[in-house]
Amino acid sequence: MQDLVVPRGEQFGDHLAVAPAPVGLGAHEAGDRLLERRGESLLPLGTAHARGVAAERGRPDASETLFSRLAAEASAERFDMAVGDAGVGHGAGKGALVELRVSAGAGEAADVHEGLNTGLAEHVDEGFARSRSMARGVSPHPDVESPLVASSVTWDALRQLAGFRAEKGCAISLFLDLDPSVSPTPADAQTRVHSLLDEGEKRNEGAAQTHEQRLGLKADFERIREFFDEEFVRDGTRGYAVFCAGLDNLWQTVSLSERVPDEIKVRRDLYLAPLVPLVGRGDGAVVAVVSREQGRLYRLRAGRLEEVADLFEEQPRRHDQGGWSQARYQRHVDELARDHLKDVADELETQLRRLQFPRVVVVSPEELKTDFVDMLAGDARNAIVGWTTAEAHASDDALLKAALPVLEEWRERRETETIERWREEAGRNGRASSGWEQTLEAASDARVECLLFQEGVEHPAWACPACGRVSVSGGRCPLDGTQMEERAEGLDLAVHQVLAHGGQVMALRHRRDLEPVGGIGALLRF
Repeated sequence: MQDLVVPRGEQFGDHLAVAPAPVGLGAHEAGDRLLERRGESLLPLGTAHARGVAAERGRPDASETLFSRLAAEASAERFDMAVGDAGVGHGAGKGALVELRVSAGAGEAADVHEGLNTGLAEHVDEGFARSRSMARGVSPHPDVESPLVASSVTWDALRQLAGFRAEKGCAISLFLDLDPSVSPTPADAQTRVHSLLDEGEKRNEGAAQTHEQRLGLKADFERIREFFDEEFVRDGTRGYAVFCAGLDNLWQTVSLSERVPDEIKVRRDLYLAPLVPLVGRGDGAVVAVVSREQGRLYRLRAGRLEEVADLFEEQPRRHDQGGWSQARYQRHVDELARDHLKDVADELETQLRRLQFPRVVVVSPEELKTDFVDMLAGDARNAIVGWTTAEAHASDDALLKAALPVLEEWRERRETETIERWREEAGRNGRASSGWEQTLEAASDARVECLLFQEGVEHPAWACPACGRVSVSGGRCPLDGTQMEERAEGLDLAVHQVLAHGGQVMALRHRRDLEPVGGIGALLRF
């Protein structure tokens, strides 16, 4: 895609600049490049193809998980599915379908209420959850890399997806609600997948396509059916997304921690609006369990805690025999406890640097709070969004139950502060837009710093097929004169424009301030 390039070197609000395109490693180089620090622990790496498909043309990287190199600068933000560069479609004939993957790590919507510039970026190793390989033994598209997929949706991930546009064929975007209330059994989920695919095929009938494009789409629909029939593993996920464009070498599966509405779209670009509300909903956060003996660090992935470090140190007990020896002994015990807290603080900082400082919930006794905070550097201290307590030997489920309300309270605070900033700007005709007309125009002009919308809102819009400009009315594009095309998904068009120009998007769940203006508005750069 020549016109829509993932922004690099540009800082918007509190979202750090996107790093240069990742440099792919061969499969033989990917082994333990990320495991550079003692005590680090990563999620299990991707597995080989379920049917043992080998790579063609001697390309081991076509069927094996690849790692991208980490950016040297701590401020760099990357998503290792490099589909957003100019020329995505160039050279597509060099290879067939290959799975896109991104590496595991943290991710969250950066705070937009402190000048949109807190510096808490997402790391290279954060993106999407639990993908299964369907590389089918082919070489990758020259403009697409195949790193490891992990567990959460990040802004950088969406920005990269927004930069994809099918050049040779069309892309299928499928979303499936896997909540037990609607999909209690695998058979129920499979039935609904087939129904969605049938609906997508019917919608596509009569579309103006070449013979090759029709055959490619037919193969893509069959490929998705085969995946859900033979390879899909539900594993407790509540939502699932699949992006497929075989002629343009795109295959991406996304396991989600929250439910999404059933939907299927067939078009040149990817349908991303259902993913926006999921960014920062909890996945990617770090939960630190800290006490005089415990030092456990967890990542929240797909609604579950996964341990990444355990620094348990059994400490000697105090005694009350009295005398000078007791005082010295108790000082010794306190010194050991302080040393342990320092070790935990150092490990937390190490993990946060590796993950580009996701938000942190600390589970700790109240009396240790001050001592532990004092041992943290500024960036690690600022990453803490809340504190809570739990029983000394609480289970992972109990820790999760204690941490989730803290995360949701933090989201609500952030949402409130952001919408209050919008109200202030809009009230004095400052750097804010209100309603669909103003907001779509600002998004097309790259003026949106943060797009705001009420969850569930939608509005038709018109888009220029040449430059992507969007508007609430049709006619010819004011920039290039191309006849604009009507689209039912105006929100998705706005999301694509904002992400492509380096902006951020916030779905409002707790506040209804945008309802009087059609459910949409934006904070503007200028």
